[in-house]
Amino acid sequence: MDFDPKHDRLHHSLSSAWSSFLNAQHCTKEVCSLRRALDDHVRQANVAIASVQRDVAHTHGLVTSALADAKTKAEEQNAKIAEQMRGVQERVAKLEREGVGRGNGRDDGKVRELEGRVNALQEKIGQIPSGAGVEDETVRTLMTKMDMLQAEVRELREGKAAVESKLAALELKIAALAEREPLGEDVMGFLQLMHSRRKSLMKVLDDVEHGDANEHGKAPVCFLKAQLLTRAVLTQLAPEPSPQDWGAMEVATDWSSTPPFNPRPTRNSIPLSNYQPQAQPQIQSQLQSRSQPLLHPPSTQHQQDLHSLYLFFRDRYKAKPPKNDVSFIWQFLRAIRDPELSRHVQESLAVLLPHDVTRRKESTRLKKEKYRYITIDKGLTWRRFREALVRIPSPQ
Repeated sequence: MDFDPKHDRLHHSLSSAWSSFLNAQHCTKEVCSLRRALDDHVRQANVAIASVQRDVAHTHGLVTSALADAKTKAEEQNAKIAEQMRGVQERVAKLEREGVGRGNGRDDGKVRELEGRVNALQEKIGQIPSGAGVEDETVRTLMTKMDMLQAEVRELREGKAAVESKLAALELKIAALAEREPLGEDVMGFLQLMHSRRKSLMKVLDDVEHGDANEHGKAPVCFLKAQLLTRAVLTQLAPEPSPQDWGAMEVATDWSSTPPFNPRPTRNSIPLSNYQPQAQPQIQSQLQSRSQPLLHPPSTQHQQDLHSLYLFFRDRYKAKPPKNDVSFIWQFLRAIRDPELSRHVQESLAVLLPHDVTRRKESTRLKKEKYRYITIDKGLTWRRFREALVRIPSPQ
């Protein structure tokens, strides 16, 4: 049921190397995408600012020239009106001096006509400042828009500084990843072999996990995953076996003495009975030191019941995933009928998942929670619990 420490360390180092490689690749892609996005954004902002500046300069020139022309015209018209007013006043005075005995009515009409012309000229002069006011309002609007664009440019610069700091952090992370010691040739060869057969392996594992319990036998799914990924098996595989050949492999586990995974023989089937995982001394010693001895070790029937219980909860999880995985895990632990087996499973989980599972003190256990020997963190998922469950060694 347990792995050889060498295989376990190799598997751990391969997982760490593959994770580091993918992390570095992801960081590089993220840096490139952020740089492209930042350059595009800055380019667009610069184009918009340049366009607005050109528009403002052009409009300002037009307004300035229009104001100068309007001022010149207004001064000329004012001078003409002043001259006309002086002429009218002189003519009125002359008419008043000459006017007795002549046609006063005709002169009065001329005076009224001249007054109307004067009023029209005054209205025209009054309209000139109103046009200048419209131009001033346009200039004020453009200046307000310019201030808004400058504020946006400042925000873009701040965002650029934040992105550059993030890029610097990512570059430091990439440099730290690059400074790590290179993997050995044997590890790289094994990693390339795993990557070249990834599709076949994932197809077999998905078929095993999503299949019916009767078709797959009694062997737990994660035992098949663990044994298919051992190097001893991969070194004897034929080049690029088909998914059907992978499905024909026989898997032997310590959970029960049930038939193999797929009894249909194929030409390239490879039995895995010779590659039983060895016991892990470190985990065994931790379990023996942290747990009290059981009165009666679980029987084969108990193991079969535990596996049947696992299959039942697995189907329930796939049919209707729960909102809270921790509550679902506690339902599974409460469903174990044998209290000694339940305690062994819980204490083994505390060893295999030290960051998510901790042992409870006897003083903190309540009467209604006698079956709870551990405390489970909220971040523990059903998938990680399932992977740890199949790694639990058999009680001695």
